[in-house]
Amino acid sequence: FFLMVGATTSRKNLNGVLQAWQTAGAELPDHQLLITSGDSPYLQRTLAKFAGLPRVRYLGRVPDRELGAWLRAADGLVYPSFYEGFGLPIVEAMAVGCPVITGNVTAMPETAGQAALLVTPDSPAEIAAALTTLGQDQSVRTELRIAGLERARAFTWEGTAELTVAALGEVSR
Repeated sequence: FFLMVGATTSRKNLNGVLQAWQTAGAELPDHQLLITSGDSPYLQRTLAKFAGLPRVRYLGRVPDRELGAWLRAADGLVYPSFYEGFGLPIVEAMAVGCPVITGNVTAMPETAGQAALLVTPDSPAEIAAALTTLGQDQSVRTELRIAGLERARAFTWEGTAELTVAALGEVSR
């Protein structure tokens, strides 16, 4: 299965992911698309629009303590947002060895580095191609798992604290 997290607003691109699943799902008959997030009017409208789409399940909000297990079991995190200030779910997925599909805009390429499949968020065709690649190619999944684990090690709370102190020092001068 593939996991999409945080689909409560339009910037998270659930609509684009479900459009992509119309194509990719046909190529991946043994896969499901699982969506976890809190509830919202956008989420409900979008799920209703794609109600007949096969093998799509809305899980509701998965507690933080369980999210790692879902990510470890997934063939990939699908996170092609239109905008992110950082993209913490990208690092969370990588830290547990989950391959990532994410957007090639805003902060996501910097967060993911070379350890993810980057897609244009407003291109369901690119998202579908990335889903199909991850679903069908074990070697790509393995490569991204290894690269993601390495990339996630670059993000530590200690490193974040050091960068924050340095930035505050710069601003105060």
